[in-house]
Amino acid sequence: MLKKNNLTESINNGKYGVVTDANGLLYMRARYYSPELRRFVNADVVQGSIDKAITLNRYAYADGNPVSFVDPFGLAAEEEKVEEEEKKYGEEYLNSDALKRIQELAEYIRSYAAQFDVDPVIVGSVIFVEQFNNYNLVDVWTDWLAISGLIDMSVGVGQVRVSTVKYLEEQGYVPAISFKKLNVSFSGFLIAESSENVARYLCLLNDSTNVFYVAAYIKCLEDIWSEDYPEIPSTPNILGSLYNLGHEKESHENPEPSPFGTEVDYVYDLIKEVLE
Repeated sequence: MLKKNNLTESINNGKYGVVTDANGLLYMRARYYSPELRRFVNADVVQGSIDKAITLNRYAYADGNPVSFVDPFGLAAEEEKVEEEEKKYGEEYLNSDALKRIQELAEYIRSYAAQFDVDPVIVGSVIFVEQFNNYNLVDVWTDWLAISGLIDMSVGVGQVRVSTVKYLEEQGYVPAISFKKLNVSFSGFLIAESSENVARYLCLLNDSTNVFYVAAYIKCLEDIWSEDYPEIPSTPNILGSLYNLGHEKESHENPEPSPFGTEVDYVYDLIKEVLE
């Protein structure tokens, strides 16, 4: 107890509640809670829902489970969502650099997804999975090899292939790249006399432009498969699979998800929350 001027002051009892010695109750900002009775003293002004019976008890605290949940305002047990998210994804996902990249790229993702009329969450999800699983220091070297034309490697935040950019140009989804012919060297060695590949490679290094190509490619894949598989715009597992496998795969009525596509579908809700 704290005494001041013959008055009993409240004592901070944690993050959400304040206990007073005067009545033994816990003040929860909106209502008083009785630890002895394990219930609120007065009824919740918000009615419960029939699909969750515990909420019909307007005196209950934290869905009747104060050990697992907290209910700072006497409404929904708001920490339940966070705990379920941690249970589903784990710290490896939630604390990943890949998720931070999605937060940084969110504006680009929303903007270019709207431009191409595709689901921004699928755009963000494929970028997340690419970043989470694939990108490492080896790509710094292989990206350089990509511009030589010796290999067709993926580049940038969405791991877009140089050949994919060329294909999107040819199909009319993106403007043709402008370029000028020049020599390309690496570590003092001339590796190619290049032009288009260099320009495409340099564009893909820019985060905004890379996301632009990701959204364009997803739109392209939807168009290719829409006749045989009309529901494709709303299937992150299939679109994710095709994004990873490439447009060369012939469309049909019964596509199956790849491990990459399955992971895209798995993180969909997590990325949706980041982009909202």
